[in-house]
Amino acid sequence: AASFDVYAAACQWSPLQLREELEAALWLPAAASAAAIARPREWRRDGVYFNLVEGLGGQYLKQALLARTEEEVRSWLATRSALAPGLLRALAADVLSAEEAGAGG
Repeated sequence: AASFDVYAAACQWSPLQLREELEAALWLPAAASAAAIARPREWRRDGVYFNLVEGLGGQYLKQALLARTEEEVRSWLATRSALAPGLLRALAADVLSAEEAGAGG
C-alpha cells in the first residue's frame, strides 16, 4: 500500500519551520488507512479529523468525543458497538494464529 500525507487547509512555512513545529508537538501526526479518510455516507467536513483523532485513543479520543454533540456520541457508540463482535473475533483469530506460528517455530 502506498503511503501519503494529508494536510487540511493551506499553510506556508519558512525553511525548517514545519520540522520545528513537529518537534514542539504543535502538530499531531497520525497514521491513516484509506478507510479512515474515505468519505462516509453521512459526510461531515470534520469527519476525517474525528476519525483520525478518535483512532489514536486515550486522551485524544476523550477530547474528540467532548467536541461532539450528544447525538454524535450516541451514533459513534452505536457504530463501535456494532463493530465490536467482528473486531473481537478478528483479534482472537490473530492471537490464535500467532500462538500456532510460535508453537510451530
